[in-house]
Amino acid sequence: MLYLVGIGMEEKDLSLKAIEAMVNSQKVYIESYTSKWLGFKEDLEKLTRKKIETLDRKDMEEGVRKILKEAKERSVTILVPGDPLTATTHIEVILSAKKDDLPVKIIHAPSIFSVVAETGLQIYKFGETVSLPRPRENYKPVSWMDKIYKNLEHGLHTLVLLDVEPQPMTIKEAIKIIKESDEKKLLNDKKIIACSCLGTEKRLIRCDVIENLIKCSGDFDTPACIVIPGNLHFKEEEALKMWSE
Repeated sequence: MLYLVGIGMEEKDLSLKAIEAMVNSQKVYIESYTSKWLGFKEDLEKLTRKKIETLDRKDMEEGVRKILKEAKERSVTILVPGDPLTATTHIEVILSAKKDDLPVKIIHAPSIFSVVAETGLQIYKFGETVSLPRPRENYKPVSWMDKIYKNLEHGLHTLVLLDVEPQPMTIKEAIKIIKESDEKKLLNDKKIIACSCLGTEKRLIRCDVIENLIKCSGDFDTPACIVIPGNLHFKEEEALKMWSE
């Protein structure tokens, strides 16, 4: 049996189902690359009395056969920050398990795709999510900006997820990249939303124009994200005033 277990945004998000899966498993892993998790592996180990092994991207993408083989012989849990099905890597794990006739149980949890509603924007009005990569030498993709433009054209909000490798991208980094990539200058005077630690007591949300957000960017922790609002319902406008003062 293979358990794919969401552990939410922090330790307090752990469900009884999640704890039960860990306790009943002979092997427990936690993946460390899809998102920063505001919790501590050591606390989970104390809670469940299980040794938890950390998986990086290579372990998950290239070593999945080893994990599936283990799960054929005993119960194995993979802990995933947020919800286990918000990363394509984990869908691949499920498909591979299905080919091996290996049963998989999925345990869901809060993720950025649900807690972003704390901004006051309506979830069903979000368009395609954008992943913002950190530019590197000979690597500076800009296709993500076209997706933002497309969402704006249709009046939809855009959730911008920030790069987490080799370390989580900061709000300051993200806003500067967005500003430099906005060739149409559609965002110069537009209020956007900067968020960090959503779904936790450390949550910080601010809605302002880019220049002002850059000035206060040092206040934000990680994990962080950016939201580009589309057309606003009057209730959304009212909600955003909470983060504009």
